[in-house]
Amino acid sequence: MPHTVILRSQAQRQLAHEYIDKAPANAVVTIKEEARNLDQNARFEMGLDGQPFPVGFSSSRLSKREFADLITIVQEYGDRHGVAWSEPNPYETA
Repeated sequence: MPHTVILRSQAQRQLAHEYIDKAPANAVVTIKEEARNLDQNARFEMGLDGQPFPVGFSSSRLSKREFADLITIVQEYGDRHGVAWSEPNPYETA
């Protein structure tokens, strides 16, 4: 049976150790950074031409930290070029 443990505390780290200690031979363990949140996903979903924002790779594979870095880079670029930022209206329909 697969297990997912989010390492937020020492107790969760201990639980992960217990799962590893009890794992059968040839079991696979993957450790990765947390996924992006919905607020991050909602930003930059479309480029100026109405197409998905081009970044040269699949942004869906970015970790939360990497996507936050991408947002920072885009915001810094926009700030240098006089972009007037606004948040999307959650009640507006496309």
